[in-house]
Amino acid sequence: MDKQFAEYLSDVEAKFHALVESAPRSFPIGQAPIPEKGVYLLSEGAMHLYVGRSDRIRSRLNEHQRDSADTNAASFAALLAREACGLKREYGPRHRRPHAPGWTTQFKAAKARIRRMQVRVVAEDRAVPQALLEMYVATALRTPYNDFGNH
Repeated sequence: MDKQFAEYLSDVEAKFHALVESAPRSFPIGQAPIPEKGVYLLSEGAMHLYVGRSDRIRSRLNEHQRDSADTNAASFAALLAREACGLKREYGPRHRRPHAPGWTTQFKAAKARIRRMQVRVVAEDRAVPQALLEMYVATALRTPYNDFGNH
């Protein structure tokens, strides 16, 4: 195995435990101290739903649940709304703004649902370890809204 890749992997398990064992936070995030870069986990109680990564975590979490966020910014909310409308997951620009009955109502409700979720965050400044940790967390916790489909 490549030495650099093995080094990245060696940190994944510890970061995973740091993430899932951290105290959950609630929205609004406000000025709570959180890392600038890393991996975040959105949960409803014991049900872990979605894991993401960002180099601007505070801003990214706000995008997921902000009322004015569109489907590109609030991608997790769009997944929840698609499910509520009975639409399959599709990727690409032509699938970003569905015209299903009730879409606007469901998209707004999904953002409100996210605002009620708990958030956990772990710091990770490096891009490759962020990606590996995101995949590991999604796989280990079987988060239902991470499918790593291609866009």
